This record gives sequence, C-alpha cells and structure tokens, in this order.
Amino acid sequence: MKKYGMSLFMSIVLFALLVPGNVDAGDYPNKPIVVVIPFGPGGSHDLHARGITSIMADIIGQPMIVKLLPGGAGMKATGFVANARPDGYTILFTHNGIDMIVPQTRKVPFNTQKTFKTIAKINHSEAIMITLSNSKYKTFKGFIKAAKKNPGKINVAHSGVWGSSYTTFMTIAKATGIKVNLIPHKGGGPMMRATLAGRVDIGFASPPQAIPHLKSGKIRALAFVADKTNTTHPVFKGIPSTKDLGYPGLGFSMERIFMFHSKVPAGRMNYMRDSFAKLTKHKSFKRFMRSIGMPIQFVRGDEYDKVRPKEYARFTEVIKSMTSK
Repeated sequence: MKKYGMSLFMSIVLFALLVPGNVDAGDYPNKPIVVVIPFGPGGSHDLHARGITSIMADIIGQPMIVKLLPGGAGMKATGFVANARPDGYTILFTHNGIDMIVPQTRKVPFNTQKTFKTIAKINHSEAIMITLSNSKYKTFKGFIKAAKKNPGKINVAHSGVWGSSYTTFMTIAKATGIKVNLIPHKGGGPMMRATLAGRVDIGFASPPQAIPHLKSGKIRALAFVADKTNTTHPVFKGIPSTKDLGYPGLGFSMERIFMFHSKVPAGRMNYMRDSFAKLTKHKSFKRFMRSIGMPIQFVRGDEYDKVRPKEYARFTEVIKSMTSK
C-alpha cells in the first residue's frame, strides 16, 4: 500500500511537471525564442526589434529570432501566437491598435483580451505625416486645403486598416471632413517604400523611420499628428504638431508591447517581465534608443494589463465616433 501510494504521488508530480501551466521558470529559456511581428520589414517594430533582440540575447542567454508575419490587419501574426504552444518560446511584438482596435472591427477566432497577457510596454509614439521633398504639398494646412478642393483625388498611404497610420488618418478625416484615396500597405516599411518611390502623395512614418530620410532631405515632414512634437532627435526641430496648427486631439498613440499567450506558466511570464525590466537599464539599449530617436517609456506587463480593459472600452467609443456619419 505504501509502495502504491508513493507511485501515485510520483505520477501526480510527473503529470504536474508536464502540464504547461504548471511549469515554472526552471532552466527557462533553454532554446531560442521566436518574436513574431505583425508587419513587414522596415517598419518601426522591425527597427526596434533589431536592437532589442540582440541585447535581450545577452540578458536571457538565448537568441531571439524575429519572424515577420504581415497580413490581416495584424491578425495573421496575432493568430499565429494565439495558436502556438504556450510554453514561453513565442512572443508577440505588437501594439495597442492590433490588440484593442482591430478585433473590434472584424471577426477573429480569439479574444485578444483573454488570449494574451503583456510582458512589457517599451514606449509609444505618434505618426509624422510626410511627403516627398519635391511634393506640391508644402504644409499640413496646404494638404487639407487641397484635399477639400479635390475630394478623393489625393493618394494617402496607410499601414493596414485600423493600424496606427489608418487610425491616425481617420482622426484627421473626422476633424476636417476631407476625403482621399486611401491605399493600404502591409506595415510601415512597405508604406514608407511606396512614399519614397512616389507611388502615393502622402504617407506616415514613425520617428525612427523618418530620421534617415529627413536627414538626407528625401522627405518633408508636414506635422506630428499629435498634441505634442517629438524632441528626442535634432532632426525633428521645427516640425509642428497638429495642435500647433489649430487641430487639437488628432492622432493615435501607438504603444509598442511585447505579449505572451495568457497560458504561459507564471514563472516564465515573470522571468521575461523581469528580463525586459533589465533591458531598459542596459547601457546598450539606452544608446540604441537614442540612435533611433525614441524614448524609453517602460511599463511592466502586469501594470499595463490593469488598464487594458478600460482602454479597450475607450477604443470602442473611438471607433463609433470615427465611423459615425
């Protein structure tokens, strides 16, 4: 009887160890971690990931491999992580629009608010409206005036329906009443390439995307679509905010967030949250962020998740406001 009881106990222990939800950090991680990004190459997430993953490899002792999965307004990559084994080896590097807006505007086979938990928010930023330097659109107000005079004629790029640049433009359209020809792209990188090639009249860029092209004189910045300008890099000097130009309350603040499947074991979740906290104090990371003109605005995942339900509800009202006639 004693032998049977010991065997039963060992079986229960073994079962507990094999169930993903009961696995603590242990020797985690002991193999590479895949970071899935819902956008194509050259966008702000791709640019951030290049620096972050290389430094994180030093912190956790394992490489982080970036996997770009654009498509479906961010839902292709989101679905990939939702269906991946929740063992802590697949991370979603996304933003709050993909997490909270897109799932409210289309049918998806998962609930992002229940399926994911946040590891960390790294920072946030607003978009810069850009055009080529030789464009006839010299100012933000000049663009608005031209769009009113020629409804539906100006080609404006965005990075995907209800993505950050699309949502940004929708706030502009709602406030000004303009109508343009919106052209979708699979992320900020493809959108930037289309703008640089002159395939569209107007585009949007995140600060790190815009820096090299502003330096070279290839593009002109019409405005930060926000109530404040970005002052993290000298090249942004002189770019007005839309509030400065008489249009307060425009834009979308894109919050860059790393997420795990909600069923990832608590020990591994906490380990990764702690590791990202270490990242923000790393000298190489601070130097990298300065080089791309971005601040560090770290929020630990458990703190960020406390506000997600309220933000989700707020975006419900934002969507209603922007889609109402």
